[in-house]
Amino acid sequence: MKYAEGKCYCEKVAFKVATPATWSAHCHCTQCQKIHGAAFVTWAGFETDDWSIDDKEKHFTVFNSGKAARGFCNNCGSSFFFKYKDSPAYVFFALPNFTQGPDYMPTENIFYDNHAPWIENIFELHKKN
Repeated sequence: MKYAEGKCYCEKVAFKVATPATWSAHCHCTQCQKIHGAAFVTWAGFETDDWSIDDKEKHFTVFNSGKAARGFCNNCGSSFFFKYKDSPAYVFFALPNFTQGPDYMPTENIFYDNHAPWIENIFELHKKN
């Protein structure tokens, strides 16, 4: 079995998930915007129950919104995990947190009606390094 792997920003919480990913998209919902503090979050979805969180120091925390569980590192604040309560065999991880894999490009924008209007011209703005 092959796995995609990742970590939070401080690297105290790691995860792995069996590949392949079966879905990836940019989510513009207001929950993702507020929880991540960003215009959108790019998720990779996996139809598997073969995943794990490595959390030796007990920093992985789950926020339950009623509809879904959202996991984050309570040390650095990285929010990287999402799982619907009614979809037991489907799990999502934020694409930027992967250190290996999943080699799956986003194919759509979801909840785009809620997109932040200030990103409309994102690729027209001046680019600095």
